[in-house]
Amino acid sequence: MASWNTPLPRRGREIGIRVAIGARRRDVLRLVLGRIATLVAAGSLLGLALALLVGPLLAQIVYQASPREPLVLGGVWLAVTLIAVLASWAPAVRSLRVEPVTALRSE
Repeated sequence: MASWNTPLPRRGREIGIRVAIGARRRDVLRLVLGRIATLVAAGSLLGLALALLVGPLLAQIVYQASPREPLVLGGVWLAVTLIAVLASWAPAVRSLRVEPVTALRSE
């Protein structure tokens, strides 16, 4: 639990207000993780585009490398997505532990 002096997460006040007016914690968690999923999807698409763009250049440098190997691209995408979800899960759950009264009092 956060005390009066501990700083809230960036969206802690918003989350506290949502919980105070009756939002279910599951819905608030879905809201927070949905925002993160949007950012991960945008980053994944940008990374894929850059990988396809730079792939032929790297294939000239690295011996026997295929610039568009689907297994490698899929594996990297899966690894990055899993890391992003795991890295964002703990802060999202921790933000739900903030007492609504504390969030409403913070400035």
